[in-house]
Amino acid sequence: MFLQIISIFLTYFINILYNIISVKHYMKGECMLIPEDIKNVQRPAKTDVRFFNSNYYVYPYVSVWSKEKKKAIKKNLPYVGKIIFDDNLNKYVYQERQTPLLNNQLEIKGYGDFMFVDSLNKDLYKELTNKYGDIDGTKIYVYSLLRLLNNDVSNKLDFFYENSYISEVYKDVSISKNTVFDFIQKLGKHDNTNKEFLASRKKEYQVLIFDGTQITNQSLSNIAEFGRSVRKTNKTQVCEIRVFDTISKEPLYYEVLPGNVIDKTAFIQVLDRFDTKSSIIIVDKGFNTTQNIEYLKASNINYIVPYNDNSTKITKILEDNKYQKAFTYNGKNVMGIKVTKDDNIYYIFQDPFIEANQKSNYINKVASSKEGYDLKKMEKKEPKFGVIAFSSNLDYSIDELNIIFEHYKERWEIETMFKLEKSLLGNEVIRVHSTSSLLGIRFISQIEMIMYSRIYYKLKSLDLLKTFSTIDCLERLSKIYVLYKKGKWIPSITTKKNIEFMNKLGIL
Repeated sequence: MFLQIISIFLTYFINILYNIISVKHYMKGECMLIPEDIKNVQRPAKTDVRFFNSNYYVYPYVSVWSKEKKKAIKKNLPYVGKIIFDDNLNKYVYQERQTPLLNNQLEIKGYGDFMFVDSLNKDLYKELTNKYGDIDGTKIYVYSLLRLLNNDVSNKLDFFYENSYISEVYKDVSISKNTVFDFIQKLGKHDNTNKEFLASRKKEYQVLIFDGTQITNQSLSNIAEFGRSVRKTNKTQVCEIRVFDTISKEPLYYEVLPGNVIDKTAFIQVLDRFDTKSSIIIVDKGFNTTQNIEYLKASNINYIVPYNDNSTKITKILEDNKYQKAFTYNGKNVMGIKVTKDDNIYYIFQDPFIEANQKSNYINKVASSKEGYDLKKMEKKEPKFGVIAFSSNLDYSIDELNIIFEHYKERWEIETMFKLEKSLLGNEVIRVHSTSSLLGIRFISQIEMIMYSRIYYKLKSLDLLKTFSTIDCLERLSKIYVLYKKGKWIPSITTKKNIEFMNKLGIL
């Protein structure tokens, strides 16, 4: 009997002591007894479960050495999740802790370069959405803008999109690699629609510049053919004719041709796309054929066609005639002559600046003993140094030579555009392997070049090109970003010079 009483007392005392310890741990946020079904819930490795405020929290732990206890002990880190009861699954599950760092919302995005280009092309965006609809028109605009800003060929546009403020202005654009590729193919299958869009953008033309080029393209496309350079490269190519409007200062049109089609023979077909009754057509030397000139004359189209400086016609005119007029163009003195011969009007100019450069380059080659160059040959070539010659059906007087010279010089003003477009085109066309992809890329590139020309002439109008190039400008703007704070985007802290620069460009 006595032993039974002692046993009951000890059991009662132990239960009281256990409850005291449990409450102590509970107050610390711990629980001595975690139910087995909670412990068995799948969760990250090396974690403990603790009960606190009616929730089961999951804490990761690490082993650290205790100098006092002289052994490794567990140290808990901040909790990473909870174990909750899922009503839909009717069981306990692990729920990861959501922190600001784990949200999908990026907190910093590029701003300056996008805002500048977008501010110049709002009307282009409207034209595209009016023609192609809001979804496809926005894709064309966003793809083109991203490619221009990042010099990218569609492989990482999704990354650039998410990290640019463009994703806040033009939201929810499908832009994965496969989506972009499929869309470009789709565009190429509607090449006539794309050409109609380009040709319809401008109704009146004053001066149109035509240029031709060839680009290597090794593919199964029916446009890629062996052309004139086959002996040098042994590779197939495509040809392209491009048209530039000097009034709007923008690329206007392009036509992709099979590599075995000589662009001079396709010139008339492209020309017929435009109403040229009141226009002046300035063409590349490659279009100077008897057939093309006769067509221009018969159609009463005003034209300016350049000649090579080694042309026998030009040599004969210079031998028989003297320069008749001197004038100033862009701060440089120029001499000019007008001669009517064989039912053609020839205008020949000599630029002393170009003359001096060509003469200096020739002398350097003579001095370095380069094969084919000597002083006797230079005497024959010297009269042609600095010579710019072309024929035209525009009948200007001697006193108006500066007018036709200015018309021709408009071609050289946009030569930078042609070179840039060719470099962009050349690198990419080499890689495409279908006609639809090629035509789709060319249309996107045309939209890019319209954007680029607006950047160029905006900077030129502000006299900023005297300080740095268009690429320098975009790189500087790309370093200006926005931060996401308290539910809104605010400009990052930047220098006073950058603020003044952005104000000048009209984007702050």
